[in-house]
Amino acid sequence: MAVLFLGEKIYIYRSFALVLGFIGMLIILRPGIIEISIGVYMALASSFMWSVVIIITKSIAKDDSSITILSYGYTYMTIFSFIIALFHWQTPGLQTLIYLFFAGLFGTLLHLCINHAYKLVDVSMTQPYSFLSLVFASLIGYYVFSETPDFFTWIGASVIFLGVFIMSYREMKLNKEIIRKRIDIKS
Repeated sequence: MAVLFLGEKIYIYRSFALVLGFIGMLIILRPGIIEISIGVYMALASSFMWSVVIIITKSIAKDDSSITILSYGYTYMTIFSFIIALFHWQTPGLQTLIYLFFAGLFGTLLHLCINHAYKLVDVSMTQPYSFLSLVFASLIGYYVFSETPDFFTWIGASVIFLGVFIMSYREMKLNKEIIRKRIDIKS
């Protein structure tokens, strides 16, 4: 979508990293081999909606600060959530309030970082890193909820990590070459 709507150029290493991340995700989910629950379909649908949000955020990031974008998002989210809450409200308990507080805190930090990243780099540069959320979710599930990742989760996570590593290495190398050219250093 970044290529179509934002006019970004996607380079071979970024494309390769995206493909590896996608393959790693498919290894973890194994569609057609194991039954995919409604939760997975909901996650895939949310991924599409998230990509629309990314394109909108990147477009806005050209002119507005990360905090301004975050304020817009939270204002609209509050309005839309309020309408739904009117019909489905349940008063949360103390433990749920604590969890909601930390979810809000870390969600705010996440969105500030993402909004700032979109201001600095192309969307195609940031997206291979988003596949790492599967890896972190598996690790947190293991340590916090005692959910043991299966063999395919580890293989998929390794493929995702490999894609991110390749892209990161290439971007660091390109950045060094750009800096050398700017200050006219011979290697």
